[in-house]
Amino acid sequence: MEQNIKIIIIDGIILLITILAIILFVILKPKFGDNTPIDYQINGGKVKVKSELVLPLGSSLPNIQDLVKYNKSSGKIEFYYEEKLVTDNILDKIGIYKAIISVDNEVYESAIIVKDQEPPVLKVKNFTIKLRGKYSALDFVESCSDNSKEECIIDFGTPDMSNYNAVGSYDINIIAKDTSGNETAGQAKLTIEN
Repeated sequence: MEQNIKIIIIDGIILLITILAIILFVILKPKFGDNTPIDYQINGGKVKVKSELVLPLGSSLPNIQDLVKYNKSSGKIEFYYEEKLVTDNILDKIGIYKAIISVDNEVYESAIIVKDQEPPVLKVKNFTIKLRGKYSALDFVESCSDNSKEECIIDFGTPDMSNYNAVGSYDINIIAKDTSGNETAGQAKLTIEN
């Protein structure tokens, strides 16, 4: 009988602790994994506006639902790059776009950070010269293009590849980089003839 009373008391304490934990959890409402949005209060409703959003170059402009969480669907968003209104639907410049968001006559700002994470597209070709002829890394490039629309930066894989001067065939590694530091490698043949 005494043992049954001890079990009942222990079960009661565990139940009481569980109830208190649930009450604290409900009252405090912790936010797990939601650390980027900033909370704003509007007319008794709650608006969450992300302070920034990172997107790859060439993405479509985000819509208002990508930046704002609110219990109404009304709102307007405008994008600016270097203080000029963006009229295209594509994020075609690397850098920071400013989003001006209007919800229920309140205005918020958010940053759209556009990064180039795509390497250039490189197509190489073999190259043949006569003994004592000159060559450069560009001689091995058939084409190179980058999503940023900027020219590729072309170089040899290692500096010694620019110094071959004996008759023979050599493997040449060509590196293409863009201004964001993304790079692509290709391999071609250098043939030096007598």
